[in-house]
Amino acid sequence: MPGKVIPLMLLSLLVLAAADGVFEQKETHDLSKHMSTLLSLWAGDIDADRTAEILAGGIIYEGAISKGILVQIKRNDISILAKIPSTSRTVVITVCDATADTGQEIVVGANDLYVYTRGGKLLTTKPVGGDVTAVQALDTGDSPLSEIICGTSSGEVLYFVNLETKAQVSVMKSVTQILKRDDGTFYAIAGQSINCISTGGEKLWLHNAQGEITSAAVYDMDGDTVNELIYVAGPSIYTLSSDGKKETLLMTPSNHPLSLLVKDFTEDGKPDLVVADSKDSVAVYSNLKQQVESLFFRREAGEIPLLFAANVAGDQKTDLVYGGVTKVHVLENIIPSAELVTRGQQVLSEGKGLLEEREYERAKSKFEEAERIFSLGGEERLAAECQAYIEEITALLKRKSQAENAIKEGKDLFSQGEYEKAKIQFELAAQEYGLLAGQDSYYQPYAEEARTLVNQCDEAIADRYFDAGMEYLSNSQYDGAREYFEAAEAIYSQIGSKKAELCLEKIQQIEDELGRKPIEKDMTIFFYAGVVLLIAAVVVILFATRKKVSTKLEKGRLYLLLEPQPKKALQLIKEYGRIGYEGLVISRLPAEQLRKKKLKKQKILQFSSTSKEDSIPPDNVVNILLGMKEFMTSRDSSIILLDSLDYLIIQNSFEDAFSLIQKLAESVTLYKGIVLAVLNPKSVEERELVLLEGEMELLEI
Repeated sequence: MPGKVIPLMLLSLLVLAAADGVFEQKETHDLSKHMSTLLSLWAGDIDADRTAEILAGGIIYEGAISKGILVQIKRNDISILAKIPSTSRTVVITVCDATADTGQEIVVGANDLYVYTRGGKLLTTKPVGGDVTAVQALDTGDSPLSEIICGTSSGEVLYFVNLETKAQVSVMKSVTQILKRDDGTFYAIAGQSINCISTGGEKLWLHNAQGEITSAAVYDMDGDTVNELIYVAGPSIYTLSSDGKKETLLMTPSNHPLSLLVKDFTEDGKPDLVVADSKDSVAVYSNLKQQVESLFFRREAGEIPLLFAANVAGDQKTDLVYGGVTKVHVLENIIPSAELVTRGQQVLSEGKGLLEEREYERAKSKFEEAERIFSLGGEERLAAECQAYIEEITALLKRKSQAENAIKEGKDLFSQGEYEKAKIQFELAAQEYGLLAGQDSYYQPYAEEARTLVNQCDEAIADRYFDAGMEYLSNSQYDGAREYFEAAEAIYSQIGSKKAELCLEKIQQIEDELGRKPIEKDMTIFFYAGVVLLIAAVVVILFATRKKVSTKLEKGRLYLLLEPQPKKALQLIKEYGRIGYEGLVISRLPAEQLRKKKLKKQKILQFSSTSKEDSIPPDNVVNILLGMKEFMTSRDSSIILLDSLDYLIIQNSFEDAFSLIQKLAESVTLYKGIVLAVLNPKSVEERELVLLEGEMELLEI
């Protein structure tokens, strides 16, 4: 590894030298007409129109009262976006999806939390019990909404999801910064203390720095997806390991550092450090060590510079935004894109190496980094290659996670005696591991283990049938005993167990016993026969007067109906519902629309990608199969309508839909259900229709 680092550092320095530095000052915006003091900065494309906005939060004095104000800078135009209804002397900003509208909002911390639309309309206010001195959006992946962490002047740290308080922790002193550590944990800086806190409200560790911390930033320096901390304490800059145990002096610059920012501005995979100091300069250090540039800015007395990194120029490179007391400067990244390709290839190679070592998360991070670099350099083919790797790893991780979760859930169900449900989970794991083994033989033993667990479930189910058969036999209930022994024998034979022979012996024993039973012919038999005939006649009359089913369907069959709309299928599921079958309808049609077709008792699931009750994602054929299996296993007489098979093909692929039908055919036979699959014949090719008809029984309309 050291042999790779030195050439990479040399390459970075060559690129910097060729570019005559990293940044070039492009714009200066004077905010003195709008605010007295600038307190916070944010930059980025908040409205997705490919033009960056700069948001500046500060205070303005009206009489002797200080009030918060939010200013927007866009296309060199400065405008007041909102006036904060607050007399607080703190204004901090973050941007995130704070409410359930799938858009970006501006969250401002002052004496309370205020949520604004992108256009500056106040949506809601959230009281927090003190002046908000730090605010940060933190996406932990557990919610479609951004999580928000805020710190107050009284030393309280609050964690919100959808603006609802989920956790609250006290750190005693005023909180100056909130920074993300990883998904689920964050750093809260207060005075000279660094607090590592989980979103669940647990204090994980506390580290006391060498002095008051005036500025801090995070960066994943070792590629383990957990951010380390870089901070200014007194005259020096330090790094702190992500476990809070190792503090290292990074440097003591000749000028007293005030603010810092860490970002890979040069796209070489190494962190670059930007330091604003007390002598009116902004220094840039490549790989945190080698100074490559120094820019001059005239500071006002007492000014603590604000630094923010964002793509402001619209060229996909990361620029630097510098904020003073009332001025905002934009420094454009001028690293030449032509040199990016070599660096991208190096990162791509590292990603491939990590992929071979099955370090999937780190490999994905490398491919994402390489894709960004190639995009900057205009190398669309290499960027597409990286994207293909990213998609491959994403799918692999999803399969691996599903398989691992299925194994765990299956073992829990097995220990509870829920063998049928456990089998469904183990079958899912075997399927996912089997697909992984097709890509990497490393997963073959995992697939075999899952199949072994499936067999163990089958054997446990068969043992239960056998025990039930013995109990019926001991009570001379021969018909019931024979049914259980036959069911057990079928499973034992399927898994190759010698217990199948014992079941056959018991069945023969029952046959022999029934053959020896004398036939008694007396008046009692005639009496009971008359009663039976009378009941049978009543039943025949009742059935004759009831509406019959229009088409005879058999249990354990999978039927294909070729119709653009499920008219015949809906008619059949209603008819079979009237004669005692429990029904399930899976369709694109909303439940309200189907209920109007007199589907009163049937369970209805609508294909939908949104998480809502009585819905199922159309792009997850595994969950669709599991849902139908579970419905059949928990009911004696079941009928399922799978509407819009052509829609499943569109949402997934023909191969995925065909695989679903093949596995469904096996499950229907095993669990004795009835399934109606509806397909618009014009939606598939003739070859595909032939394949589908080969797996299902075509039902004439």
